[in-house]
Amino acid sequence: YMAVLHALRTAADHRATEAHLRSDSRCVIGQLAGGWKVNYEHLRLLHAAVQEQVDRFPEGVTFERIPRTENQEADKLAKAGRDASESAKRFVWEMGDLQILRPGMR
Repeated sequence: YMAVLHALRTAADHRATEAHLRSDSRCVIGQLAGGWKVNYEHLRLLHAAVQEQVDRFPEGVTFERIPRTENQEADKLAKAGRDASESAKRFVWEMGDLQILRPGMR
């Protein structure tokens, strides 16, 4: 979700009128485009933040799920980010005024 938020904010800030996002995350694409239920509060907050960004695109936003085998470069970056944060006992995702604690953290 954070990558989607960043991508949409960046595109909107550069005055894009439409966007097409591709991800290998079944969960994210399913919840944003496939009608999947958002079961957890921290994901509901992120989902709502993405929807706010989607509204900034007059020609719309589309989401596409791609196989992980076709997303190798992004996977490398995601793993590097994950590995860097594993050493932290607590972390916060922040983008602007949106702040979400990792599940189970207060």
